[in-house]
Order: sequence, then structure tokens, then C-alpha cells
Amino acid sequence: MEVDFKDFFKAVERYGRETRHDFPTSLNRAMASVLFKSRNSVIRKTPKTTKAKILKSLKGEMLTRIATKSLRKKGRGVSNLAVAAEMKSIYNRRVNAIGYVKSGWQPASSEFGGTLIKSPIPGSIASKGKGRAATVKNLEAYALNAVGANMDAGVAQKKSYAAVQTAVDAETAQLSRFLNSQLKKSNRKYGGR
Repeated sequence: MEVDFKDFFKAVERYGRETRHDFPTSLNRAMASVLFKSRNSVIRKTPKTTKAKILKSLKGEMLTRIATKSLRKKGRGVSNLAVAAEMKSIYNRRVNAIGYVKSGWQPASSEFGGTLIKSPIPGSIASKGKGRAATVKNLEAYALNAVGANMDAGVAQKKSYAAVQTAVDAETAQLSRFLNSQLKKSNRKYGGR
């Protein structure tokens, strides 16, 4: 899946020219807005699951099957006690992972000035998210959600990409609105129509 940044970069470039900021400064401000500052930021738009959805996905014999398969994969015996303990473990892991995909954005946002509310567990995939702000020598800025990139299930990855696209589109629209208002001010000031 690819996120379309073409219009975003054009808007950032126009914003930089209008505000007389260099491109890296404009890009870093826009990236901060995309990641955590705006109402439509990636951190806010990346969906969390709920306990109800987890229970629905594990209803019936599904949890028993998952637990049995997990035990066999680990090479352990499949007794009733072992299956019950594994079922409890699987359920607790899934409930604790409600905001797992969302947590992968936090280390990346800290590069752009964001603060970590609750830092991910050291050594976890979420803690491996990273970002790099643009500089004058390197005009590239990026943010990586390691959780979304490493998920086996494509559902979480698709939701993460959808959140990124939504945030990028919202920031592009915000920059365009700002630029249009600046153009209108300029036209009023100098008599243009």
C-alpha cells in the first residue's frame, strides 16, 4: 500500500514560500501536524479495537482452537489445564493490545517534538518505531510505525495506512486553506480581485 504525498509536498512547498520558511522547517511542521498535532493526526485516527470486538473474534470454539494450535506449535502437551491456561493467556494478550498499532507512532512523533505519554515497552516492536526530521542537508523526513509494518495480519496494516492517508489529506487541505486565505488578504491589501 502506498500513501499519496504528491499534493502534500506541493502544499508544503507553497506554504514555505508564503511564510518565508525554508523547506525543512515547513516539512517538519507539517509532519508534526500529520503525526500528532492536528485533529486528524495519525495517532488520533489510527483505530483501537475494543474488548467487545476481541470477544466477538474469539467466541465459540475459536479461542480453544487458537490455544490448541499455539500449544502444538510450542511442542507442549494438549491437556485441559494447559489449554485453559493458554486460552487465558491469549485473551489477556489480546485485551492488553487494544492500542498496540497506535502505540507504534509514539517513538516516531518524538522526533518531531511530540512527547511520549506512555513509552512503549523496551524491546517491543512498538518501541522500534522511528522518525527523522528534515534538515538543510537532508530534505527527507519520515516516520515509521514498526507495529504496522511488522503485523502479520494485513488488517492492522491497512487501518494504519488509511489513518496516514486521512491525516496527510487533512493537513494538505489545512495548508491549502491557509494559503488561500493569505492570497485573499494579499488581494484585498493590494486591490486585486
